[in-house]
Amino acid sequence: MEAVSGIALPVSCGALVWLTSYVLVSTGEPRSAGQIQRLAWRWIVRAAERISRLRIVPLLLGFAPWRNFAGAVARRTRDLRPALYREQACGLVLGGCAAACLGCALLSRSLPGALVPVGAAAIGVPLWDSSRQRLHARRMAEEMPEVLRALALALASGETLAQAIDYVGTHGRGPAAEAFSRVAMRLRCGESTREALEALSDDLDVPRVDLLVTALLISQRTGSPLRGLLETTAKLAERQSEMERLLSVKTAQVRLSVRVVCLLPVVLIGTLSLISPDFQRGLATPAGIVSVLIALAMDGLALAIVRRLMKEVL
Repeated sequence: MEAVSGIALPVSCGALVWLTSYVLVSTGEPRSAGQIQRLAWRWIVRAAERISRLRIVPLLLGFAPWRNFAGAVARRTRDLRPALYREQACGLVLGGCAAACLGCALLSRSLPGALVPVGAAAIGVPLWDSSRQRLHARRMAEEMPEVLRALALALASGETLAQAIDYVGTHGRGPAAEAFSRVAMRLRCGESTREALEALSDDLDVPRVDLLVTALLISQRTGSPLRGLLETTAKLAERQSEMERLLSVKTAQVRLSVRVVCLLPVVLIGTLSLISPDFQRGLATPAGIVSVLIALAMDGLALAIVRRLMKEVL
């Protein structure tokens, strides 16, 4: 590994010098800072495009966390020219991970240290996706009372169900309003009310959304008023959101302790793999590998038990 790092250091320095000189003097004209940034970004996009042709990219995009993460990276580049699409964003992430592996290899001069960014990506991307889903569900639950009140007001004013759904999607903001906008678009495109509302139940990640869809279908067929039912449901949803916020505040210290306890062994293993030669040599032995795997398995088992207990409480 020391021989590899001894070769990688001058190669990486030479590549950096070549890239800098290429960006600065490729046309023989002085470049401004904005021009240098645009040229560097185009070079990054071309590199990401080449990496996206590797077979590992479709394999990673087959997993929902990596697909969502690549989509989020691509959305961050909408204002840039050229913008990235999902496969290129995944290639960019892989390229960054490879560069981080090279840097860790130069720092630690060991194979376990070089693999630390791979482990960080394998753990961090699913954690990011799980956190994003919880945040999305929380935002949608907080938005639902206003959506239900707007829907009740539109139906009570004599509008049809399609007009009420379009009103909610037009005047609302947030993920729930966007779901109603998509339903209104489906209705305008000729889909039946049942199909469009079934799609709404798939888009809205809130409890008991199927009951709301059933009530809207019954009201659309029979003409029964729903203002009182929707307003009562809005009050109950608002009260549930308040209770969830209160519970989140009451259990904040416990959840923080769980995160620290679960992440501390992983962080320590990664840090020691980078800076401790003795730990690197021990980790390279079969006994060291088995010991780390057992520790990680016990940590994962403890996390699963804590999550199950929290679900039972909630």
